[in-house]
Amino acid sequence: MCAALPTDCTQATVDASGRVLCTTCASGFVNLNYQCVSACPSGTMSQTIATTNLNALINGSYCVPCSPGCSDCTSTGCTTCNAVLGFTANGTGCSMTNCVNQTGTFYNTSVSACQTCVTGCQNCSGASTCQVCTSGMNLFTNSST
Repeated sequence: MCAALPTDCTQATVDASGRVLCTTCASGFVNLNYQCVSACPSGTMSQTIATTNLNALINGSYCVPCSPGCSDCTSTGCTTCNAVLGFTANGTGCSMTNCVNQTGTFYNTSVSACQTCVTGCQNCSGASTCQVCTSGMNLFTNSST
């Protein structure tokens, strides 16, 4: 198969479907899903693979996702926390502490986000673990007797 290298790509390979995948980008470009771009998009940062890493298909710089809770980052760390998911800056990154203090929410570790307590619950530690009910509601606990 003969194919031209994509723009700003200096080395490439072809996948089983015949798609040209850039593995090395020209200077000043980073690899994003096997395509060369001038900068990583929001929510990702540039990371560099040493060209001596024989297990890597990509050589040079490529875009990787920011850490959880971070909506924008640089190679030195998080620059903007994802407030919609309940993250706030803690000086070194993002943390969940603010959703713990918000009435009617709890931090769900399985989805890494703040979520709303069940209806009628003012404070909870989980989806079905109400600790304080809203006004006019009563807290009942299951008992085995």
